[in-house]
Amino acid sequence: RAEVNITIAEGFTAEQVAARLVNVMGYNAAEVEAVLADPEALGLPAEAGGNPEGWLSPVTYSFAPDTTAQDALSAMVTQRTTELTNLGIPADAWQRTIIVASIVEREVNWSDYYGQVARVIENRLTDNTEVVGRLQMDSTVLYGVGKTGGVPTQADLAADNPYNTYIYAGLPPGPISNPSVEVIKASFDPPAGDWLYFVTVNLETGETKFSNNLNDHNSYVQELRNWVASNPAEAESAEEAENEGN
Repeated sequence: RAEVNITIAEGFTAEQVAARLVNVMGYNAAEVEAVLADPEALGLPAEAGGNPEGWLSPVTYSFAPDTTAQDALSAMVTQRTTELTNLGIPADAWQRTIIVASIVEREVNWSDYYGQVARVIENRLTDNTEVVGRLQMDSTVLYGVGKTGGVPTQADLAADNPYNTYIYAGLPPGPISNPSVEVIKASFDPPAGDWLYFVTVNLETGETKFSNNLNDHNSYVQELRNWVASNPAEAESAEEAENEGN
């Protein structure tokens, strides 16, 4: 029988996964939403706390045309738990690792930096001087207001919700995307380092610079601004690609 191939992009939210299933498989949107709201139907492990976000592995699937929405989504959860098991990550660390990885996935697009960004997150969680446990990640702010890309507005940054890591210290209450297995692996065992800040200074090459103090970070932010000013077309193209991919 003919099969339908469906690719779930790395960093998609559960809402975006649902939309992809509706568009490609022809499911009714309400049906997909009902399955996502039913942890038992999904086969979500207890560690997920009933939240499917982060547990829908972003790979390419081949489904028979008569595959139900429940079977398709359950396959994504099974793929995720298999990945976590194969990586040797203890079950009691699954949800936390996915939360960290989901942020890394949304913050940086270059595999060379996955581990370093994960280390920044860990360092910020334990810092008592500069950031005092606050992640201050734009990706979590955007998720909290229902956005999947772009730059947060002042209203977004002021929005009082548990995903606003500028306001609240610690990790957000749940994942903000469905990260790839590569990002999960890097997030579970990040490299050593004292970094507290990072910024991509060249949106074309993805060059990202890390620092352990605000002064150096501000100089790198200015480097990014200089690049954007000198490469307006490339900057616009990179932003459009991010919005489209996310």
